[in-house]
Amino acid sequence: DPWGDLETRCLIAQVSLARNERTARELVKQLDEIEPDEAEPRQHRYLTRAWLYQREEKWEEAGRELQLARAVYPDRMRAGDHTPQLIARFHEMTWEAPARGLIDDWLDDIESTNNFQSTEVFVGT
Repeated sequence: DPWGDLETRCLIAQVSLARNERTARELVKQLDEIEPDEAEPRQHRYLTRAWLYQREEKWEEAGRELQLARAVYPDRMRAGDHTPQLIARFHEMTWEAPARGLIDDWLDDIESTNNFQSTEVFVGT
């Protein structure tokens, strides 16, 4: 199942990113091995890439991935199942333009549509 395989790989890569492990870049690169038809796993892949670029302080690339993530659904107010939690987590991290503004706007939209009630998340190390 390509969807499940990609989602699993995204989660493993996100754990590596959260732990600031050296393996994160390779794990994120492996996400490109699968091309699902569904929007949700594609959105999660873009968000995971954005996180890698955040760690590498590549703000233009991070912004591009955030824009791609936001555009996977025709209705920009729609989001994948754990996208609101990722955006809330990203909001607590250091980002620079253009990525910072994209995250702030997306979180405002999520909160205004009651897709997510709290921005309190565990950021961890």
